[in-house]
Amino acid sequence: AGKHKKSCNPPGMAVPWVSEFYTGWLTHWNETNQNTSSTAVAKQLEAILSTNGSVSLYMVHGGTNTAFWAGANGDETREIYQPDVTSYDYDAPIAEGGEHGYGSDGIDKYSALAAVFKRYWNPKTDGAAEPPQEPELLPRKAIFGGQAVHMGEGIELLRENIMNVLSPDAAATNLTEPVAMERLGCYYGLILYSSVLAQDLSGSNLSIPHGPRDRAHILVGGKLIGLMSRTTASTGDDDFSLILPDTAVKGARLDILVENMGRINFAQAMMNETKGLPNGVVLIQQANDDNDDDENHDDDLSAAIPLRWEAHCLPLRPNQIEKLPFPKSPSTLHIQPSSISLASSFQAAAAPFPRFFRSQIDNVPEGVVDTYLDMSGWGKGYVWVNSHNIGRYWSVGPQARLYVPAPFLDAKSGLEVAQGKTPIEIVIL
Repeated sequence: AGKHKKSCNPPGMAVPWVSEFYTGWLTHWNETNQNTSSTAVAKQLEAILSTNGSVSLYMVHGGTNTAFWAGANGDETREIYQPDVTSYDYDAPIAEGGEHGYGSDGIDKYSALAAVFKRYWNPKTDGAAEPPQEPELLPRKAIFGGQAVHMGEGIELLRENIMNVLSPDAAATNLTEPVAMERLGCYYGLILYSSVLAQDLSGSNLSIPHGPRDRAHILVGGKLIGLMSRTTASTGDDDFSLILPDTAVKGARLDILVENMGRINFAQAMMNETKGLPNGVVLIQQANDDNDDDENHDDDLSAAIPLRWEAHCLPLRPNQIEKLPFPKSPSTLHIQPSSISLASSFQAAAAPFPRFFRSQIDNVPEGVVDTYLDMSGWGKGYVWVNSHNIGRYWSVGPQARLYVPAPFLDAKSGLEVAQGKTPIEIVIL
């Protein structure tokens, strides 16, 4: 690579510089955690520095994709869609929580790379006799299992009074078909497309051409009848169609709630990466197979049914979550200093979804430290702690625990909390 670079640049201008030296890789939902060998990465680094080269480590410290900031990988056909997990640990030398990262060979990646850099340290050009000392790691505590938070019955997302809080702006109405959420000023979170059926459509075929962007709940009369996900397109497991049930009668309400799971963020696939239902919805009323009269054959052909739609943006902003009308006495969790443990305590099948839950951590202690929130068994959704959206969770894994920095839990941090209580909200999609 160095020789090729010299052949393409004027003499003295071919700087041996690697602008993205990968220390690991990102992880997508529904795959194993990415983990690279510390020994192999250190060897590659040595090869570059030994030729007087320079590198920019990608990443030194990846951190966390909080809120809706996680992106996705894909290809220009948009048939492959791989949304990133909330953690951007990246198997980097510095792990998500600030600790040393470890490679697939079990070796401390931070120490392995630091040893290589130290061998090429030059006191004359680097300004000091030795590299700076590593700062002491802040304390943290994570306990998995243990005492559960009882979240109560929660509140349904699609109730009218909830929609008034989450979507206070006027809905886009009288749409001849659903459109991309960006065309309606929606950029993150969810969007709800709704239509009141003007005729009986039970048994009709509903399809979403090329699939939703990115995951759709389909409901008739407030009851979930199907899920469609863009993540299944590349596997051929979903043709993005279903048959409407007997409840799809005249006057019934058809709702399609679509989640934006993160935009593809590189190369040509970034183009036209709109969300929601940019390709609309097709409803086909099935032909009447009982009529054998050739004269009436044209009347029996399957026909596309036009609908009128309205759309509600649901950005799920922290100030909206705070205003949700939860019960006045939420469940509480009493904790000991430096330890927090959360686990699910409900049966998913016992309640309609999507749904919000709230609990609170009582008596937040002085000196609370960083921790992790264990979302094992919770399905799919988002979590807010002290009005901070700490990211997505999804039972397909591999990530099950969300990083919670201590300031998000500190009742004296100036956040809007009362009497030392830290509220926790969860939405299940």
